[in-house]
Amino acid sequence: MNKIKIFTIAFIYLFVLSLVFFTTISFAETPSLAGKKEFIVKRAMTDEAKNCIECHAKKTPGIIESWKLGKMGHSGISCIDCHKVEKSSLMAQVNVKE
Repeated sequence: MNKIKIFTIAFIYLFVLSLVFFTTISFAETPSLAGKKEFIVKRAMTDEAKNCIECHAKKTPGIIESWKLGKMGHSGISCIDCHKVEKSSLMAQVNVKE
């Protein structure tokens, strides 16, 4: 019976010691982010982008709804950011407010 108690105590001691050891290692490898600067990008829609969205909302509402629900809308990326219309385009001359 004494051997079982000694074995149990030794097992518990080694188990606790291993937990402390591995916990210390995992915390040592985790970088501390305290004092780090946070990188935040806040975007505002340009008047040109707002004009595009307003026009599309009237003429092609499904496209605007899809945009709003998608990654681009959630990121604040407007139509004009990717689909720039040249000033010489008939669409630009008709739709762009100056």
